[in-house]
Amino acid sequence: MKPLLEARGMTAAAPADEAEAVRSTVRLPKLAAGARRWHLAGLLACGLLTAALAGASAWATHTAMSTSRQSLVFVILGAALGIGAVRALERVLAERLGQHYIHRIRVLLIGSALRGNEKTSPGVIIARTTNDLTAVRNWVALGIAPLIVTVPLVLGVVVVLALIHPALAFALLMVCSLMVAVFAAVSGVVFERARAVRRMRGRLAATTADTVNALDSIRTNGGENRERNHIDRIGSKVVEAAIHRSRATGVLRGTAATAGALATAVVVVLGVFGTVSVAQVTAALLVVGIIATPLNDLGRVVEYRQNFKAARRVLLPALEQAPVDERTREFDVALDRADEDGCYTFEARNLVFADDRRVPTLLARAGNRIRIESEDPEAVSALLEAVAGIGRNRAGVVRIAGIDMSRAEGAVRRRVLGVARGSDLLPRGTIDRAIRYRDPSSGPDDAERIVRQLGLDEVIAQLPRQEKTPLKRGGEPLTGSQRGLVHLARAAFGSPEVLVIDRLLETLDHAARARVDALVADYPGVVITTDGRLPGTWRRWVL
Repeated sequence: MKPLLEARGMTAAAPADEAEAVRSTVRLPKLAAGARRWHLAGLLACGLLTAALAGASAWATHTAMSTSRQSLVFVILGAALGIGAVRALERVLAERLGQHYIHRIRVLLIGSALRGNEKTSPGVIIARTTNDLTAVRNWVALGIAPLIVTVPLVLGVVVVLALIHPALAFALLMVCSLMVAVFAAVSGVVFERARAVRRMRGRLAATTADTVNALDSIRTNGGENRERNHIDRIGSKVVEAAIHRSRATGVLRGTAATAGALATAVVVVLGVFGTVSVAQVTAALLVVGIIATPLNDLGRVVEYRQNFKAARRVLLPALEQAPVDERTREFDVALDRADEDGCYTFEARNLVFADDRRVPTLLARAGNRIRIESEDPEAVSALLEAVAGIGRNRAGVVRIAGIDMSRAEGAVRRRVLGVARGSDLLPRGTIDRAIRYRDPSSGPDDAERIVRQLGLDEVIAQLPRQEKTPLKRGGEPLTGSQRGLVHLARAAFGSPEVLVIDRLLETLDHAARARVDALVADYPGVVITTDGRLPGTWRRWVL
């Protein structure tokens, strides 16, 4: 028959090769996709419209100064108001573009973390979804968007100045060329310093998260001052790195500000030397004034670009976390129906631990109870992670009923396997949601049997909002024992074919253990545990 549980090993790649493979196969989502295409088109239209309004304003100014036509004043005022309205619309479109884009990446990041086999610090994940995505948002909303608007605007202004006098257009082109040359020379320095800041911030975020998670232990052992000093040292490095980066970004912003001022200055110089007339100078000053702010913004664009490139180096590997075997090890764990009596075969091939121990073959029936025993806790964890499909680095890829459990869809995983681990945290949400988490289409009545069997109905009745009571910070306001019961209720909900109980009893009180004993005694499927205190007849699976 078709195997119910089967694992196929993986071959490790060298870390450098793996990183290169990730960079070559993983890409950030396309910016010009879906509704974002319309946002980009709108921004381009804003740039062209601003250039047109600038041209109209320059023509009206030059004509009014040359012919004293006072009615053209209204054209000048209307163009000014129009430019203001377009700039406001540009800002809204830029923000829509940036937020829509990072929202897509945020969802992909969380999805990658949920399906990945690499254990990542909560602080690192938070840093990725905040600091790194902020860098992406800044590049899109404050970098790409201004470029889309500014490039056609500057080109349009150059055309307008060329129509007024060629010398004005040439002067503006020279100023813009010098600005771009400085940007190109400094951008590499900004990138390296941006990477340094991000490394320091990521380390600070991870350390802070770990410190917060260990607050009780730190207080108990009198380590408040040490931890505060540790955070202070890391935070000081962040400060130094940020200040070091600001010296390079200051050059960018100073250059952009100088370009805007210099563009105005060269118009005045050409007027002073009589190259252009007073009317031409007035019209040119008005047009150059319109692009002064966009030119100034370009200094930030380069900074945002380099910050984005530094963030991208972190985000791309995070979007694809494939399990990698550090020692190039392969193994199989198979659960086959062996005969007509419904006997299953648990077989592990080539699963070798540090001292060359191998997992022996095991025969079990539906309803049998299997206890994993070993003097090496890491070996037990490796086997359970292989069975559950959550192995980190060394556990490979596990298949249950021919399905890769590390990438299985939720409905398939729920049917085959339920895992209750005492070390897990409960997800944020109501207690009713936590119990029925394995089957989101179920209703409260579907969980009534398992709730009563484990005595959770009494727990729920005492909660302020009963089954709608929200759980926060891993399971509060439940006690540790109550959280353990919720873990087991969730794992056994729907009666999956294999139920794994891993280090759960140590979190339970006496009454809760009695409830667990009763559930395990009546469970119809195969039960695998690492706990030696569960009563009844248990087969030993010695590693």
